[in-house]
Amino acid sequence: MNRNRKIIVVAAIGIVAVAMTAGWNFMAASADWPPAPYQVYSLAGTWYNVPGGNPFVMGAEDPLTGRGSFWQMELTKDPTQGGQMPTAKDMTPWFGSYVRTGPDTWQMKAVAYMRDDAKPKPSIVCIGVLEGVWTMTAPDKLEFAGTNSIYAPTADKDGDRLPDPDEKALMVFPSTRTCKPL
Repeated sequence: MNRNRKIIVVAAIGIVAVAMTAGWNFMAASADWPPAPYQVYSLAGTWYNVPGGNPFVMGAEDPLTGRGSFWQMELTKDPTQGGQMPTAKDMTPWFGSYVRTGPDTWQMKAVAYMRDDAKPKPSIVCIGVLEGVWTMTAPDKLEFAGTNSIYAPTADKDGDRLPDPDEKALMVFPSTRTCKPL
């Protein structure tokens, strides 16, 4: 009886080994197996919009949360937003944050303020919100697709310097960029 049990166990192990080898050989014959490891890109660094646009800085990504910071100075800033806010005389840099959503994609949101130069204290004329998705299509090419929304200062009822979620923008227009590392 013991001999029969040993034969069955050895036969079962042999069958499993053959099945596993045959299965692996079948998968290895496929052009897609084993899968190639994907390249995990990093946004960290200084970038600029092409052709000849504004430089911006992407802070280092926190490996635990996938979050990082964004800061951009407008070299050719138009605080009037194309004449829509004629009393605006100055504009802050854009600042915000991003979060990784895939190996080569990030969701980003940033804010900037257009101000007048009233004395003794300037006031906010409008709030700009830039949000969208960054996609790294190559190690030296970054693309952005999103929207730029302009809000009245009254859209910030709770005083946190951001438009409240239920507020409607005065203007919304698409924003696309192609960027290279500096």
